[in-house]
Amino acid sequence: MISSIVSNGMQAMLGKLDAHAQNIANARTPGYRKLVPRTTENPEGGVDLSVERDPGELEAAYGPDGTPVETPEADPSTGRVSSTTGSLDQEGNDVDLVEEMVGMDEAVLTMQALAKVYQRSEAALGSLFDAFG
Repeated sequence: MISSIVSNGMQAMLGKLDAHAQNIANARTPGYRKLVPRTTENPEGGVDLSVERDPGELEAAYGPDGTPVETPEADPSTGRVSSTTGSLDQEGNDVDLVEEMVGMDEAVLTMQALAKVYQRSEAALGSLFDAFG
């Protein structure tokens, strides 16, 4: 039981890690819309992962035909512009590299915690076998 929950959690965190890595890799691709990973608790144990494209912010930067629309001046030091739903860089991207790195860190730390849970459950099971062996 524990091993299937840990395995499920690890798979979800790998998917989350992959989504954040994709966002970092494509951060400077014009028109790229970031991937948003979301985890939800599974009632039977473990988590479910869904990954969707963020639709909101690019609509403010690009018109229906895909051509850029006028946006406020970008901050020259960061290349980012404030918008009502977040921030866009000069290419109209909504990828925040710090946010993506934090997301990757969260996924890695969660995977490490899951590995510890698995190790402890295996050790406890081994102790039970020794006690009744």
